[in-house]
Amino acid sequence: MKLNPMDLGVCGVNQTFYAGTLKFDTEGAAAGVMLCELPKNTIVVRGIAVVSEAFNAETTNTITVGKKAAANEVIGSSVITAGTPGAYKSDVFVDMGEETAVYAKYEQSGNAATAGSVDIFLEVVAAPQA
Repeated sequence: MKLNPMDLGVCGVNQTFYAGTLKFDTEGAAAGVMLCELPKNTIVVRGIAVVSEAFNAETTNTITVGKKAAANEVIGSSVITAGTPGAYKSDVFVDMGEETAVYAKYEQSGNAATAGSVDIFLEVVAAPQA
């Protein structure tokens, strides 16, 4: 069940919530799939990825999370070992500014994956407003 954050407009209140799931066969995953939308001026302070089923592409399995253009500001390519189930975290300070969408990407090489699932959680705080 996807949970919605409380009031993300409350300055100084950190919240951790489920942003979405990315699977090996999610359509458009190589280009980036939108997981959730945040209010403007939200700061992401931690990304958590829980690999519940190992991704099994033959050569590489890379999962990243962030803004649309690169989708790697929150969780970079070296954080998650997608072929090994477990929890992976990335402590960051990403001011989303005017951008509100959070994306996840799954890139693979070699023979295509036939399995893999990761749940993404975000810890966020509202940026102070002038």
